[in-house]
Amino acid sequence: MRTAMRRQQAFTLVEVLVALGILAIVAATFLAAVGSNFKGAALAQERTIAESLARSQMEIIKKAAYSGSYTPEDSNREGYTIAVTVTPLQLGLQKVRVSVSHWGEEVIAVDDYKVER
Repeated sequence: MRTAMRRQQAFTLVEVLVALGILAIVAATFLAAVGSNFKGAALAQERTIAESLARSQMEIIKKAAYSGSYTPEDSNREGYTIAVTVTPLQLGLQKVRVSVSHWGEEVIAVDDYKVER
């Protein structure tokens, strides 16, 4: 009777190890999901900043006088680099490409056209 009572009151070592194993798997899955969320948020923030810089630079170029080349404004901000490429298409028309890189890797490129007026 006493041995039957002891079995019901305490967990065996095997039961404890199985429970710890399940807990470890759940914890590892949770931490992996949290890590993925942080990485996704960082990439979204990087892309948002790069897009804002590219669009701002394109607006500056649109307002500037027609030229064969344009110098990027604020071209190195927090590891971001802005590059402007101008391709003449025909007399009075050019294709302007603004690309933004972060730590040397291109994040976004925006193309537009500028007409001499």
